[in-house]
Amino acid sequence: MIYSDKNARQLEYERALGKAGRNRNPLLRTVLCGMTNSLLYEAVNVVYIYLRDSVWDAEHIQRALLCVALTTLLTAVVMIPLRHFFGFRRPPREEKGQRLYRPMTEDKTKSFVEADEA
Repeated sequence: MIYSDKNARQLEYERALGKAGRNRNPLLRTVLCGMTNSLLYEAVNVVYIYLRDSVWDAEHIQRALLCVALTTLLTAVVMIPLRHFFGFRRPPREEKGQRLYRPMTEDKTKSFVEADEA
């Protein structure tokens, strides 16, 4: 999936390379995913109209682009109240020079008891 979250292994790999190592903003991903799905659907419909040997004009393209724009707008408008209703919060912001993850520097050879005592 083009707009899905990165898995933990890929995030840790990017962090080890010194990159930011974070997922894209979920608000942006949701809108882009809705737009991409609608664009693909409308492209298939326009090709289907072309293959049926119908009279093909610019109005078909205009209508398809209008549907993509309206779907994107509807996704953006409906997404915010639904995310709030389901309890999703805003993603944390990363300040300049601050990282939102804890680096893996702890000693893995210690037992759980020794780690709790320290």
